[in-house]
Amino acid sequence: MNQRTFLYQLQIIDHDLDKNGKRLLEIQDQLAFNKDLNQIEHEISSLESEKKSQNQKLKKISDEANTIQDKITKSEQSLYDGSIKNPKQLQDVNFEIDSLKKRMAVLDEQQLEFLFLIDSLDDQLKLKEESLSTLIGRKNDQKKIYQIEIDELEKTIKKLNIDKNPIMNQIEDSYLETYEKLRKTKNKIAVSLIIDNACSICGNGLPPMEVQKAKSSIDELFCPVCKRFLYSG
Repeated sequence: MNQRTFLYQLQIIDHDLDKNGKRLLEIQDQLAFNKDLNQIEHEISSLESEKKSQNQKLKKISDEANTIQDKITKSEQSLYDGSIKNPKQLQDVNFEIDSLKKRMAVLDEQQLEFLFLIDSLDDQLKLKEESLSTLIGRKNDQKKIYQIEIDELEKTIKKLNIDKNPIMNQIEDSYLETYEKLRKTKNKIAVSLIIDNACSICGNGLPPMEVQKAKSSIDELFCPVCKRFLYSG
């Protein structure tokens, strides 16, 4: 066999390696794609931070309400235990109680608003966590399916590399170097078949003499237009 024959055989294997390698990378990219997962996790984190902030505000209001309620209780107790005799002091205490109760009404309303808001955040968190759980389950199922294909691809790639080695050993270094350069510059096609007396890649018509050469044992024969190795099959 001439070098062009081995190069063409090598190209068939390289093509299959490229195809299987590309598919393997596509699957790996799919498995590594976590933008949707990260988005939900980010939303959950934001909701949790918001809930924490609202709980802190609620606690602050609740603490103030407890303090005011204590003051109201003590003030009312002082009205009924007879400890205050002075009418002016009694009037002042009643005024303070009224003022404190008004403030308590405002705080009670604010506490309700925060409780409703926190309940709403809890509902949103529950939905997001359910979405996250569903997405994780779907990705795990997808991973199992992809793993079967990955195993098959890796098995195929391993076999192709085993088949490739003996062919590589038949190719001289200079031809192999030219082949690799053409693969890089010619869209990974270094060897072109002659079909209907023409280069099958660029379509350049070949004179009968060139077609005969392609069928001979000549090692070095290139398409004059696309500069690829020519192989007659």
